[in-house]
Amino acid sequence: MGFNGYIVLARTHRTVTELFDLPPEKRPLYEPTDGPDGWRVMRLRLDADQEIGDGQVRQAADALGAPVLVCQVVMSDYAIVRGCAPGGELWSAELNVRLAVESGVFEEFGVSEEDEELTAAEWQECVEVVTARWEADRTEALEHALSWAAAAGHEVDPAGVAEVVYGKVLYAEDSVHDLFRSLAIRIPPDG
Repeated sequence: MGFNGYIVLARTHRTVTELFDLPPEKRPLYEPTDGPDGWRVMRLRLDADQEIGDGQVRQAADALGAPVLVCQVVMSDYAIVRGCAPGGELWSAELNVRLAVESGVFEEFGVSEEDEELTAAEWQECVEVVTARWEADRTEALEHALSWAAAAGHEVDPAGVAEVVYGKVLYAEDSVHDLFRSLAIRIPPDG
């Protein structure tokens, strides 16, 4: 069973529960990992009926006066990344898109690759429809990620960020940490 929860990156000394005003009984999975310049990575597992909403991401960025990334990892398969800079636009992207596309095909067409009545050509047609939408989303996400880095005061290599945004890594948590590093957030490896 893979990781199912949130990996949060923020420039703060607050706890993840304080940052998002979560119920006091919620506890981070691990101690926060602190990096240079006040950056902190925090992990939190929430129940299926709980989530960190878009409004909370915006409020956190505004309250801290610094950009925030909230990465929801789904069973280690893929991650939904939401970022916001203070007073800025909330943006989102999905990492490990191959699995996200398979999920998107099921949501949009109600089929999976294992369906016996579906031909390989029919499956591929569904994949191409969903993939085209994801490609446009990822191009936009790359632009937002680069803007996020600039708001954080970091100079980054656009090709390095693109490699992560368009990449296909086995575990979504690894993609999330690769994204942090590509955005010039030097968190120790165990974070």
